[in-house]
Amino acid sequence: GARFQNIGKITVDGAYSGETAAAVTEFQRAAGLPQTGEADVETFNRLATVYNNFFEQVVVKVQTGKFIKNAAVLTVTALILRGIGMVFRVWLSGAIGAEGMGLYQLILSVYMLAATFATSGISTAVTRLIAEELEVGTARSVRRILFRSVCLTLVIAAASTAAVFFGAGLIAKFFIKDMRAALSLKILAFSLPFMGISSCIRGYFVANRQ
Repeated sequence: GARFQNIGKITVDGAYSGETAAAVTEFQRAAGLPQTGEADVETFNRLATVYNNFFEQVVVKVQTGKFIKNAAVLTVTALILRGIGMVFRVWLSGAIGAEGMGLYQLILSVYMLAATFATSGISTAVTRLIAEELEVGTARSVRRILFRSVCLTLVIAAASTAAVFFGAGLIAKFFIKDMRAALSLKILAFSLPFMGISSCIRGYFVANRQ
């Protein structure tokens, strides 16, 4: 508290000198303890309590500031991305017309289904594994988990890519009912591995609180 701020600073020299005793006496006076000038158990306990209270206040203040800063950055980023997406959709609607937008939405729904299969749960799993490893492991073991996660994700994403690429004709014919969608699905299929890798990287940074 404020009553402890007037205690004089001392030089750490490893000796319990008169200067140290004076500082202890001043602390005892501010804390309402008997002013003996000796660092007894009661004085140590009160000093630990004051320190812990101060530390908690500082940590809460710092964490609150970081939370507000990160929330502001995410909010601004989301607004910018939403704005760009809105402008793009308006432009795209004017460029390809209502029929084209309908086809676009159907292709997008199939693509998002494949992307969900390729990346679903990956980011959360990586975050949990790496967060646990950071507590007891080393930087090398953390990198090993990330590497294995990326390899597993690439296998799953490769299966999704193959399913969409080689099944594009059947999907376009029987589900979308427009063969013009086949080429778009084949092109989009190759982005799935990159989405899987980005999910792993996102999980890694979340675990590191970055």
